[in-house]
Amino acid sequence: MHYLGIDIGSVALKSALLDSDASVVETCYIRTHGQPLETALSLLKKILSSYNDIAAIAVTGYGSQVLSRLLDVPFVNEI
Repeated sequence: MHYLGIDIGSVALKSALLDSDASVVETCYIRTHGQPLETALSLLKKILSSYNDIAAIAVTGYGSQVLSRLLDVPFVNEI
C-alpha cells in the first residue's frame, strides 16, 4: 500500500509518496507555470500508472480545494 500527499502552491506542486511503513518512496517538485490543476492531474496520471495500490491521497495548498473536490479526497489546511 502507498499513500500520496500533494501540496499545490501558486508556483509549484510538491508531492510525497509513502509506503506502508511511512518511508518515503518518491518525491516530486514541479513548477506549475500558472496551471496548478493541470500539473496535478498530470502528476497523478504518472503516479497511478506506476503504482496501482494507492490507499489514500490528501491534498493541501493554494489550489488544493478544487482538486480535493474533483478527486473526492481530503483537503488538509497546512496553517
